[in-house]
Amino acid sequence: MFDTLKHYNGHTQIVTPCDPEAQYSRKRHAEWIGSKVQVTDTDDEGYPHIITDIVSTESNLTDHEALPQIQQRLTQRHCQPGEHYVDAGFMTGPNLASSQTRHIDLIGPLKAAVTAQDLMTEGITQSQFQVELEQQRVTCPQGYQATAPVQTRLGWRFQFPTHVCMACPMRARCCAGKEGRTICINTHYASMQQVYTRQKTQAFQQDYAQHRSGVEGSLSALTRGNGLRVSRYIGQSKRNLQALFTGCAANLQRTARWLAGHRPQARHKSWTLQTT
Repeated sequence: MFDTLKHYNGHTQIVTPCDPEAQYSRKRHAEWIGSKVQVTDTDDEGYPHIITDIVSTESNLTDHEALPQIQQRLTQRHCQPGEHYVDAGFMTGPNLASSQTRHIDLIGPLKAAVTAQDLMTEGITQSQFQVELEQQRVTCPQGYQATAPVQTRLGWRFQFPTHVCMACPMRARCCAGKEGRTICINTHYASMQQVYTRQKTQAFQQDYAQHRSGVEGSLSALTRGNGLRVSRYIGQSKRNLQALFTGCAANLQRTARWLAGHRPQARHKSWTLQTT
């Protein structure tokens, strides 16, 4: 939203004298100083696509931090979804747990943590270990068990005995340190494993691609048709008010078109790649 870009961190640092509340942010190759807008809209077959929540937040507020507040507002407005499609930035263990508490199926790609073993050609990754949380037990591919876990802030840490790992024939592929292999298990391990299993299925990939294209289409329409990307005001509260007005205007446009008999275009088309 402003031309001058400087690399600053924190929520209180004044980045530009034009707007003390504007913050620097970066997403992939895009950089900006200003704010961020989170949009939630419906995607039910046979009904118009209506924006149910739109909010302007600080640009350095991560997506996963914003999700609980979004779902809380949807619940308060009696717009709570049964299925909530989001991108990878919203998918975390705590958000899966909070969504389940609200009886919301949070659907999106969950990124797995990348370890040194994942980068090896034949590395022994964490997925190859047998994890039994109820028994507080982790077993390696060679059949050895880790010692009693240590409780951490995020879950549990399982340590394999050093003498066992040092004598293991698979050590070069599993543990290159001076001690035994360490396996860290997140508190939300069970829920996350269910998501990992589901997102590998073809049914999930087809379903998510269909709804994900709708999200991109909605953002594109708000940006190109309603000028959402350009801030007309100074101050976070006024930018949030602009976002609300923009969402209301978009809903009025969509409703008017629906009542006039116009139906939303198919948001996702299937393409077949042909090779010769």
